[in-house]
Amino acid sequence: VILNEAKKTEIKLRKIDSELDNKGKQVLLQNAKFRIYSERTIDNILYFEERSSGIDGIVSFEGLKEGEYILEELTAPSGYLLPKFLEEPDKFFGWKLFVKLGDNGELKYDIYKLKYREDAKKTEEQLKDSKVDLNTVLKDGAVNVKNKIRTVNWEFKKYIENPNFDPSKEVDEKTNPKYIPLTDATKLKNISFNLYEADYYGRIIDENNPIKRNIKADPNGVFHLEGLKFNGYYKL
Repeated sequence: VILNEAKKTEIKLRKIDSELDNKGKQVLLQNAKFRIYSERTIDNILYFEERSSGIDGIVSFEGLKEGEYILEELTAPSGYLLPKFLEEPDKFFGWKLFVKLGDNGELKYDIYKLKYREDAKKTEEQLKDSKVDLNTVLKDGAVNVKNKIRTVNWEFKKYIENPNFDPSKEVDEKTNPKYIPLTDATKLKNISFNLYEADYYGRIIDENNPIKRNIKADPNGVFHLEGLKFNGYYKL
């Protein structure tokens, strides 16, 4: 009996932040968990693996044979969003890989983004408009896969001493507040804030470059801070 073994290849993914850090460097992300499974293989043997990215952001899947595979991100790095939780139109389910023989006789792969889970059944021709340009994402043998960080919005008011505060009575936020929101539009007009990125101890990282400048109150006396990074540190 002469057995022929199917050729195999691998795909490497590199998890990175969708934005560069404050020094213009790429941020590598660990603990992103992926699942890849076969829809079809040349020898009809099922392929199923789940792996997580390491400290270098890399996660590898070896032993891929000619066929079709579905790749999805199961767990995003701490503080980041899974593709399925992004806002439209960026939201998507995962990716489909078509592994096939190239002109040189070696295996190669093409990747297509899947908007919905149901798209996993589509052919390469049907997915042609969602093909990933490997020339832009393949770096040093690994496909860069970006995660968008979770953000939160925060609002606050400027408070002043309450001229009607009665120190002989217990402080009560409703009936006897010690401080009250500033509502005088004339005074609010002259108040503004700068927001800086800070370290864990509250030290400003770059005093010359606030990330938000001249933050002013709206007509209701409310100051708004939008797009604050989850797990980030700031100083106002």
